[in-house]
Amino acid sequence: MARAPWPTAWWSSRRALLGLALLGFVHASLAQASAEHGGELLLPPDGVVAGWSVGEAQPSLASLRSRPSGEKTSVHVNAAGDFDWMSELSLRGAGSEAFALSGWLYLEQASETRFLLEGDGLFELRVDGRGVYQRQLALPRARGVELVERSLSPGWHAVELLYERRGPKASFAAHVVDVATGRAPQRARWAIAGFNPMGAAASTLVTSELRLLTDQGIPKLRLQVQAPAGVTDPNAELVVRVVGATGSSELRPGPLHLNAEQRLEVALELAPLGAWLGPELQRLELHLEIAGTKRRHSVLLSQPLLQLLTQLAQARAAETTAAQGPRAALGPSLTWLETRIARAAVTGQKEQLRALQLELTSWLKALEEKRLPYQRPGVHELALLSPFDGRPAPMLVHVPANYQVGAPLDVPTVALLHGYDGYPRRILEAFLDGPAKDADPRVPGLLVAPAAHGNAFYRGAGEQSVLAALDWAALTYGAPASRVAITGVSMGGTGTAELAFHSPERFAAAAPLCGYHSYFVRRDVQGRPLLPYERALMHRASTVSWAESGRHLPLFVAHGTKDMPLANSRVLTERYAELGYSLEQDWPELGHAVWKKTYANAGLFPWLSRQRRPSAPTRVTLASSALRYARSFWVEITRIEPVGTMAKADLRITSPGRAEGKLSGVGGLKLASTEGFSVAQQRTLVLNGETLEFQPNEPIDLLLEGSKFRRRQPGQVESRLPGLEGPIAELWNAPHVFVYGTGRPETRFANRDVALRMAAPRPGVELQIPVLADVEFDPASDPRRPIYVGIPSDHCWLAAIAARLPIRVNAQSLEVGDKPLSGNELGAFFVYPDPTRPQRLLGVLTAPTVAGLYRALSLPALLPDYVVYDRHVLPAQGQQVLGAGASIVMGGFFDQRWQLTAQ
Repeated sequence: MARAPWPTAWWSSRRALLGLALLGFVHASLAQASAEHGGELLLPPDGVVAGWSVGEAQPSLASLRSRPSGEKTSVHVNAAGDFDWMSELSLRGAGSEAFALSGWLYLEQASETRFLLEGDGLFELRVDGRGVYQRQLALPRARGVELVERSLSPGWHAVELLYERRGPKASFAAHVVDVATGRAPQRARWAIAGFNPMGAAASTLVTSELRLLTDQGIPKLRLQVQAPAGVTDPNAELVVRVVGATGSSELRPGPLHLNAEQRLEVALELAPLGAWLGPELQRLELHLEIAGTKRRHSVLLSQPLLQLLTQLAQARAAETTAAQGPRAALGPSLTWLETRIARAAVTGQKEQLRALQLELTSWLKALEEKRLPYQRPGVHELALLSPFDGRPAPMLVHVPANYQVGAPLDVPTVALLHGYDGYPRRILEAFLDGPAKDADPRVPGLLVAPAAHGNAFYRGAGEQSVLAALDWAALTYGAPASRVAITGVSMGGTGTAELAFHSPERFAAAAPLCGYHSYFVRRDVQGRPLLPYERALMHRASTVSWAESGRHLPLFVAHGTKDMPLANSRVLTERYAELGYSLEQDWPELGHAVWKKTYANAGLFPWLSRQRRPSAPTRVTLASSALRYARSFWVEITRIEPVGTMAKADLRITSPGRAEGKLSGVGGLKLASTEGFSVAQQRTLVLNGETLEFQPNEPIDLLLEGSKFRRRQPGQVESRLPGLEGPIAELWNAPHVFVYGTGRPETRFANRDVALRMAAPRPGVELQIPVLADVEFDPASDPRRPIYVGIPSDHCWLAAIAARLPIRVNAQSLEVGDKPLSGNELGAFFVYPDPTRPQRLLGVLTAPTVAGLYRALSLPALLPDYVVYDRHVLPAQGQQVLGAGASIVMGGFFDQRWQLTAQ
């Protein structure tokens, strides 16, 4: 081979040396930057910022901007990147404080970078010393997210966030993603001044959770670990230690490996460890060490408990999830019992674990004897399968002492609704005014206390959970339907009135204690301008607006005179008194906990037990703004006109075969056969002064045409039906699923993120709404209501029906009907019949841009059938209504045929 001329060879060698020198310089620069910037973390795939350096607090952003340099800082890190500064910085009260959050972002290559910022109060983002975004409104965090896009070059970038909290909350989270992929920029790093990746602060970035479960009938311990890259080594060591009364033994499974997502999951079968355990509960310890970060977990176990858990798993596996009737609670209750045992074992609650072990022993004995464990007197902690998330929905049931399997149980049933952050046992013990262990001789009745998905406010899944529990209890114990009463406290007091007025034919009496019965009393809506649809929706959400339906529903209302404002209950008692309905009320000189007096010595039960629901009342009054709740006894409203308003019907049987009534807002009416107005006889019906005659066996099914009621003709069907109607909140009244589009890389992860945020439950709500990719969902076979998130170009199912929807997305605009709309952060959210399955409701959240999708998270709670919004909706974030500072592009209710109306 010929050699290159000397100058060429010289240049090649010199070029190689220069390249090595430059490479060395780059590494040296990075090392210097790392030393200057602090410890580094690789950004995880979702780009969450897991740590900040925080400066000393200042009174406001203005004072923070002019702060002296060299102030002291502290380092705060956690794996979730979700910082509650009230606890992190030991803030107090509801004042105003500002502080600077800072870090360094390293990009390996140029990136169109998107910052996702969410937090309470005010904040200002600076990148490389320049302000790039400022939120000037002190908003609650709610679900809202601010998007800031910035073109950034390779290398290190100083990121500073000036943050001011106003009020009792201060929380913040940030993500850094690439616009083109929606994921963290490739190999991007985050550095925090003063942070040592191997130090004590780094340990908060490693999270671990221990669970006790049974898998295919085998009890196991499952340890899950999450650790961000850059903090931990790829290997971990786990030591299992059994600590007994006389000593301890160890088991070392060997080195463990984190996967590509820095996750570790270890499942240990407990059977081999059983030989180490004795007959009494003792502690089993797990010691985990990852790169100097140590975690310790423990679980209480015994040899008998292991055997019982194995038997429980086998009994649960033998039960089908499709079981009906009394057995419908068996499988979910066994699962719930296992969950409670596992929780008590992992949290070290020895006495509770012993009690649960006795309960499990009793259950297994009953099953061995072919008996249902809960078909006997006493207090039983049970569960039904929730159709909303497929998990057990817990409840407590008090079965009276005189119950015998197969014999009619002629006692009252009382539904007990807990308050905010409450749970079934607490409300049952409050109602009994004592421990809830055995059948209480003072209360010869069936008591049902559902958890109702926690803080779900007895709406949607919460309401359905209560009704399902009552239906199951009536079927299982044979209690009469005419003696079902309902009572609750605080949130449960509101739910009591709401459920009773929604279904007045189900309840014999209602006792709402210290509830909230009018949205017009709420402090966060008073004095605010209201759109017509917002006023209608506030009536829909206010129990007092439905009070006319309670003609045959005696009320007992209690509210402490120190529990302000008294109007929360006054509006209901005054309305009931105005209507002349049966009302008893008590206003003791107490605060919010009025139930301590009302329920003292089980004192409310006698009043509730005396009430009987009439089977065929001669007069029925019904008020409803939803077809779902537009039926009472023999009266049903089949069309509400105009859509969204409160329809009212008051009908009375004045003589055999003759009924008279007054209607308002009623566009369709159906009357069932009842005593005194039987379908077998000729009937005369007078509505608003108009007389109609009906022959024997002729159904009464009427539609309003102009100002006259006419018989519904064959083939005349309604486009809106119970469960097939708006507003948007109706979506939550049946099992539903969020389905996000995956067709485009640049929007896929944003669609998923928005769907997850929309599906995320409020604090204390025990509900996990499914979120699926469009390729995982089959609209033809899945019965759940889909809420599609995305745009037709990236969502296969949305693309299939886009042409048949009233609101469509173009390249940079929305088309509403035949009207094109454009704007900054434009988007739309609406409810509509599914074109592929017209009897199913569908939700659509769509926008021309990712920013428009995220802006939907700032929408207020009360929404009509459809809303088109843009950046101007921002001030409504976390509110009930838009208020004075926020606006939408357009919105309202579709008409009866689901057509757009000018509003």
